[in-house]
Amino acid sequence: MLVTPAIILRKLETKEHDKFLELLTPQFGRIDVVARGTRKIESKLNPHLNLLNILEVGFVQGPANKVLVLADTKEKFEASKVEQYEAAFEIIRLLEKLTWAELPEPKTFVLAEEGLKQIRLYPDFCGQITIKFKIKLLEILGYKPELEKCIHCHKRDFVKKTFNYTQGGLTCKDCLGPYEAIDIKEESFWKTTNYLLNDFAWLEPKLSAEDINQQTRFIDNLFNHFVDDRQKNVAFI
Repeated sequence: MLVTPAIILRKLETKEHDKFLELLTPQFGRIDVVARGTRKIESKLNPHLNLLNILEVGFVQGPANKVLVLADTKEKFEASKVEQYEAAFEIIRLLEKLTWAELPEPKTFVLAEEGLKQIRLYPDFCGQITIKFKIKLLEILGYKPELEKCIHCHKRDFVKKTFNYTQGGLTCKDCLGPYEAIDIKEESFWKTTNYLLNDFAWLEPKLSAEDINQQTRFIDNLFNHFVDDRQKNVAFI
């Protein structure tokens, strides 16, 4: 039997008494397991198999599938606001899209574990937690944007700032070339730059709805650009 921490990303009822689970684990990455008999009332495993729960699981390799034989809840995901579920499901969406099946994901697992914990504990900060999760996930994938200096000449003090999606960071006017870029003019972006560079658990001060919306647009554009680029690179290897 192999034992590992796990987060339940997805579950599906199969056959008459079984459940199919998609788990994220640090040692084995994203794995699928069959939880046999867990739809029965007397199942001892079933109370632990709620979506987004953080567990310790044990499984064995069957003839066709991995079979769950142990489940012990470490942190149960409980929420009182719709925003918490929206933020948690956004994390699941990104994890399913950007993690590899059966390849170790230790850093991503720790990030997901911390993100879900923050969402559960701080329901009024879900927008900021989601932004923080995305920027930290980009960092793990090797795509952390340069937000402090020009990515070409490394100049730090310049007035006209442009963010270059293709190059992945700020560009001064002297170095700006024929790249896909957007001008950064929103005051809220600069108010939240320090927030992006701080530790994941650092949430103060609470941002306004306008700040969160503008920062989310920026991060989503950046995230979508890098995700598309990553998938294209994989397709042509």
